[in-house]
Amino acid sequence: MPMQVLITGANGYLGSQLLFYFAKQFPEWHLHALFRQGAKLNRLDWVQDQCQLHSLDSDPALLADLIHQIKPDVIVHTACSYGRKHESAIDVLQANVVFGARLLDALLALKRPVTFLNTGSALEPKVSVYALTKSQFSDYGRMIGSQAEYLQFLNISLQHMYGAGDDESKFPTRMVRMLLNNLSEIELTEGLQRRDFIHIEDVASAYAFAIVHRDQFKKTESIDLGSGNAPTIREFVQLAKKLTGAASELKFGCIPMRPDEPALCIADTTRLNELGWAPQFTLESGLKQMIEQERTQ
Repeated sequence: MPMQVLITGANGYLGSQLLFYFAKQFPEWHLHALFRQGAKLNRLDWVQDQCQLHSLDSDPALLADLIHQIKPDVIVHTACSYGRKHESAIDVLQANVVFGARLLDALLALKRPVTFLNTGSALEPKVSVYALTKSQFSDYGRMIGSQAEYLQFLNISLQHMYGAGDDESKFPTRMVRMLLNNLSEIELTEGLQRRDFIHIEDVASAYAFAIVHRDQFKKTESIDLGSGNAPTIREFVQLAKKLTGAASELKFGCIPMRPDEPALCIADTTRLNELGWAPQFTLESGLKQMIEQERTQ
């Protein structure tokens, strides 16, 4: 029987990119795409014939029925709320904690082996409601995974992904598009904070690697995912400006740093490297590809 792989938040950037990568690299997998009822599906246009689409409202009974019907071997959980679209703190809590808890509850009822690959956040919980709720669910999943007989809970602590076609609420996308539009001035912070930027194709390959090698991970484990390098924001923007050929004036220091802004975010990729995974993109090669693709969109 083909492996059943369910991706939540499949209409989002990460979920849709994972679907595309899995469909291309692992055609033997039976893919299921889960999204909220009424969600826009434009990102799934090119992969709809290679997966089964499932839309759900907030009824927990319907979610349990769907899980019972699919009987997934692997769930890749990417659904979340960043809180950037005027959602209340309660809405973010519901999306980032309650929905995931209901998923786990439905899986436990199956009483069969399943791997839950959770997309966590590398941000400190104090940074935002998003970061706090992501941390809370990661802790909850590890606790449930350690106690449940059939559940493996792997938490992907994901650093700053970037790639063409992402939402402009994300810093790399917003910056590249402003430079491609050759804005006369771009106001920025001092840009001294260091961030681990990882290209979306490297993210997708790492998720697939974790699925294929899931037997080599513990029953509950946290996996750092990033490039393992952390240039400053200033270096990222300056490189993007050079690669786009923009004449924009970069006005560093015009915007104050956010409260509790971490000085350094970087992944320890030792665990994945030891098992045989490594990123294929440098920051320059990844930005070059992103810029080329953004120019044509």
